[in-house]
Amino acid sequence: PRSLVLLDTGEIGIVVRASADAPRRPVVRIITDAYGIMAEPFDIDLAGMERDSRADAPTVVRCLDPAAMNIEVSDYL
Repeated sequence: PRSLVLLDTGEIGIVVRASADAPRRPVVRIITDAYGIMAEPFDIDLAGMERDSRADAPTVVRCLDPAAMNIEVSDYL
């Protein structure tokens, strides 16, 4: 929890809760859209998302440095 992450969709979010069943698929609070524009925060449960016929559920690509991105994680928790 509290890690700033980049999803394969291009969105940026903050890990708010780990999933006991799928530790690599946490609950993430999305804070930017795929273009890096700040968005109204909303949560997605990566472990709970089902695959549909057109695309896979989003996944975490990597962690990001909040200071380098000028993001205060605690502002979103």
